[in-house]
Amino acid sequence: MSIDDLKLQIKDTPISRVVEHYIPLTRRGSQTLAICPFHQDTKPSLNVNDSKGMFMCFACNTGGDHITFVEKYRNLSFMDSLREITEIIGLDFSDYQTEKKKNPDLEMAQKILNKAIQIYQKHAVGNAVFEDFAKDRKLTPETIKKFKLGHAPGNNILSNYLLSIKDEKTRNHAIQVGLKIKVIHPDKINQGKYFDTFRDRIMFPIFDSYNNPMGFTSRATRPNQNPKYLNSSESLCFIKKKLLYGVNIAKSSIREKDEVILCEGNMDVITLHQKGFDNAVAIMGTAYNAALTPIIKSLSKKIVFALDSDQAGHEATKRINQFFLKEGITGRHISFHPQKDPDEFLNEHNAIDLETRIKEAIPFIDTELKRMRTESPVETIDQKIELIKMAFDLLSPLGKSMQAKERIAHFAQSIGVKTNIDDLFGEFAQSENRGQFSATLKRKVEPKPQQAPANPQNPVKQGSFLSKSTQLAIREILNNPEVMELEKWGEVLDLLSPNEVKMWFASIQRLYFEVDDNDFNSMVLDILNEGDTSPEFKSIVGATLYRSTSKKVALDKKGQNQLLNDLIKRMKKEQLIE
Repeated sequence: MSIDDLKLQIKDTPISRVVEHYIPLTRRGSQTLAICPFHQDTKPSLNVNDSKGMFMCFACNTGGDHITFVEKYRNLSFMDSLREITEIIGLDFSDYQTEKKKNPDLEMAQKILNKAIQIYQKHAVGNAVFEDFAKDRKLTPETIKKFKLGHAPGNNILSNYLLSIKDEKTRNHAIQVGLKIKVIHPDKINQGKYFDTFRDRIMFPIFDSYNNPMGFTSRATRPNQNPKYLNSSESLCFIKKKLLYGVNIAKSSIREKDEVILCEGNMDVITLHQKGFDNAVAIMGTAYNAALTPIIKSLSKKIVFALDSDQAGHEATKRINQFFLKEGITGRHISFHPQKDPDEFLNEHNAIDLETRIKEAIPFIDTELKRMRTESPVETIDQKIELIKMAFDLLSPLGKSMQAKERIAHFAQSIGVKTNIDDLFGEFAQSENRGQFSATLKRKVEPKPQQAPANPQNPVKQGSFLSKSTQLAIREILNNPEVMELEKWGEVLDLLSPNEVKMWFASIQRLYFEVDDNDFNSMVLDILNEGDTSPEFKSIVGATLYRSTSKKVALDKKGQNQLLNDLIKRMKKEQLIE
């Protein structure tokens, strides 16, 4: 691959992914903004547009693409900028360093595949078997043309075409490469004759993201025909572990929507696209290789798992999800139950029903934690320990991140474990010998005998539900919510207690940059009213919002950092006093 190939790969990556590697981004509605690093900026003036693949600061009149940003921000040469971007998006720069000579076999293979696609498309026109298939699957002519679907007859049509090439040298090379990529095979009885690999099959061409033909998936057309689905064999052009069906068609929509729908089969992708979900791609079965993760991640970090709703699909989703968790990506999950897959679901329901499911989809790890909680007994200490170990295993790819800690704390509380096990989870996530944690977990989780209150019917309230340090944080943060984008925000979260408050602030942080300032108080109250929130917590938040003014004086970065530093010191002081 050449430098030009690398530039195309970078262009296919959302520019926000590169920019946010260097500076924090703020998302307000449909806009992605940042403090411009190229002038003395005090408010977000830098616009980052993924659909255009460009950044622009209207204050200092500076703009450009991914490469321009890195060149200016890091003061690097063109080649050094390319090298740095490849590290960010998970590519190997050495693959692109030298212009490699074109492989004549690969060029011939792609010519053969392109011709085969044309032949199969032409043969599908007016073919009764293909037309019955298209009618049964409710495929429109536009969809058939878009995906270049075709039909391979049983008369070795491709072999006969290759044998008909007039130039002897070209013909011999074509036959040799056709055998190498296994679209034809030698006839062992009739020397000099060949037969096609794909016969009497519906043909689904597969392309790479640059629209180069790589091979085929095919479907049987007769009841006794095995296998039902037959893929091209691994070859110099067909490397299954690096292929995503439909990526050549879906990539522009994925960039525009900043979301990718990941499913299993070709027909799932085709049906989704036909119904308007043109950001869908397929992994070609439940097999998944780690090599696909950087490819998908380069398109978007917002993943929707839409694999089959059977046991095999569920297990595949678990495996795939682990790869993305290691990248810090919590993919969301949709179930098609009682239907099996997107194809069946959209034949029973309309596109609005699926759109609703996608919008309401929650992270797959959360569905797994809920399933573990509801399907497993939690009556004894040992059962609770076993469940926590399972949760540890599920969340460990996230490391010691806030995402993992909050989930493990909430999970522990939901099964009746009140002990704080955050530190233990951090050790577990980094440990290679995890069997040693059973005894430690048991000591942590085993309840200590407690004295009963003097009057069980009217227990005395021992102090406030919220500490003074937490009340202080609530007031300061709600009056200055912009500090939640600073690096030290995590230190404030660590000082907050109980977990109810931490989780509430985490929800606000996720949504703050998506709403206008005028809607902030309303959004805070909406989140406050979700779930079983304590009355004291509501009253403190309500009082803070009531006293706040809509005409706040916005702090610059220096003022925000000063406020946060002062808050952390005051919280620590209050905790020491407590």
